[in-house]
Amino acid sequence: MAGIDHLRDEGDVTVVVVLHDVGQAARYADHVVALDDGSVYARGPPEAVVTEQLLADVFDIRARVTRTEDGPHITPLEPLGDPGDGE
Repeated sequence: MAGIDHLRDEGDVTVVVVLHDVGQAARYADHVVALDDGSVYARGPPEAVVTEQLLADVFDIRARVTRTEDGPHITPLEPLGDPGDGE
């Protein structure tokens, strides 16, 4: 991620990165887009988008989201739904 930080900070460029690690995206991104089945569920600054409700709705997990100076920190607590339902 240091190379991406360098590009963003030193160049006159916009950097778009696709991450499946929500915690990592929340730490590094200025703006995030959360997709649910290919449709935009939420977008905006990580502090506004990464919420316990989003994690439940999109990822089917119950988690604690703690606000830190480095952005939202996610602590997974338990899966939601039936693990045998294939979703």
